[in-house]
Amino acid sequence: MRKLFSIKVLTVICLLLSILPISAQKIGISMANQYAERWIKETRLLNDELKQLGAEVLIETADDNVEKQIAQSQKLINSGVKVLIVVSVNCAASAKIVEAAHKAGVKVIAYDRLILNSDLDYYVSFNSVIVGELLAGYVLKLRPSGNYMFIDGPLTDFNSKLIREGVMKVLDKPIKQGTVKLVFDKNLNDWAELESYMETSAYLNSKNPKPDAVITGADLIGIGAANALEESKLIATTLVVGQDADLQACKGIVNGKYSATLLKSSEHLAKEIAQLAYKVAKGEALDLTKLQMTNNGKTDVPSLLLEPVLIDKSNIDKEIIQSGHLSKEQVYGK
Repeated sequence: MRKLFSIKVLTVICLLLSILPISAQKIGISMANQYAERWIKETRLLNDELKQLGAEVLIETADDNVEKQIAQSQKLINSGVKVLIVVSVNCAASAKIVEAAHKAGVKVIAYDRLILNSDLDYYVSFNSVIVGELLAGYVLKLRPSGNYMFIDGPLTDFNSKLIREGVMKVLDKPIKQGTVKLVFDKNLNDWAELESYMETSAYLNSKNPKPDAVITGADLIGIGAANALEESKLIATTLVVGQDADLQACKGIVNGKYSATLLKSSEHLAKEIAQLAYKVAKGEALDLTKLQMTNNGKTDVPSLLLEPVLIDKSNIDKEIIQSGHLSKEQVYGK
């Protein structure tokens, strides 16, 4: 009788084990900040995607402070995460995070910003060289000659270098031919609207050639430049482009104050990173044929680089509204 009872108990336990969820894989996320529109949205999306897969998610935000991010990352490592996803405050300084993670057997995925000079495990982002090519190509097609301004992000973000590489691939020849003049070329201290506004205003308020086009590394920068151009009554005659498909940029496209932006689907990016992180946490084999290699100064990092979509008046309804990136009410104010 006791033997039969024991068998029944063991059967019930086995059944319960088969239907109860296996202990969640613990994954850490270290965000650079939570004040930019895209990072607020993408943190939520990534958190949701990971939880749907069955992960336990721990999130820290560094408020763009390098030392704070390093300390928070160590906290996440100490908490037992198997994978650490990092949006770097400083792409060079984050090498310390990779080193600390590897000492504890934790894999690191660089999210959007490549971590330099380290044995980084994976890198997932949009192709920033193509970003630069698309922005410059759009402007050059509409204004094949004239005075161009180029306002890029901080040098601490490796994406700034890659965007510049793409821009100059397109502009090098017309600059050498003299059809395009690069009258202003600057890296800001941050991806900041106010700093861009001040730099653009200072240029416009001096005796400098009027710009025909302003290429910027991000919509935050582009909106700052557009506001300065509007104050100087030059917005109607000057092209302004950026990336991220931020709300203000999209509203600017439909009201004529902004020329084009690049949509980097937050949903697509979050899904790809979440799936990669969860597979790595579980120790699953990866299909490396889908990845390309990106050199970070020390090693070739397996990378998934997605391609953005250029948005202007011709396709904003389809790509922004119909895709669900933003609502019609948000974009058109109706």
